[in-house]
This record gives sequence, C-alpha cells and structure tokens, in this order.
Amino acid sequence: VTVPAGTFNAYLIEGTGTSTVPKGLHEIRLKTWWDPARVRRPVAREEVRQLTVERKRQRLRDSGRRRKTAEPDTKTRPLLAERQELIAFRQG
Repeated sequence: VTVPAGTFNAYLIEGTGTSTVPKGLHEIRLKTWWDPARVRRPVAREEVRQLTVERKRQRLRDSGRRRKTAEPDTKTRPLLAERQELIAFRQG
C-alpha cells in the first residue's frame, strides 16, 4: 500500500459488524493495513459506518378487501467515512 510516508508491503485486515439500534441497523466496515516488519502501528485505516432504516408501508387493500402488506421501504444513510494514513515514518 502506498501512503504519504512511503510504500509498504502490508497485510490487509478487513472486518465487518452490525448492531441493532432503535432507529435501525448500524453497519460497520473496517480495513486496516499493517506492515509489522517495519512499523508498529497501522500504515492505513478505513472505517465506514452506515445506518439502514426500514420503514413499514401502510397495508394495501386489493379488490377482495383482503389486506396485504407491501414490501418495506429501506433507506441507507451514511454516518461516517474516514481514512487515516501514515504521513511520516523514520526507522530507528
């Protein structure tokens, strides 16, 4: 991976997670690049968080007066998109 501090032969570690919150589903995606042979901290890191809210639509009536529920209306809202990069590095 190439960052302002240079080019590193880094491992990419990816992770995802979800949690249920009162407003919907909170999703987290993480990516971290490590080069443990040269640096003792992450070389680069990305974090994306988003909230998915599912709103139920009203029940619809067809001609036979039976009620059927339409598919839920889902909206995804970004909460955070961040990238951190190592900008300087001195071996010593």
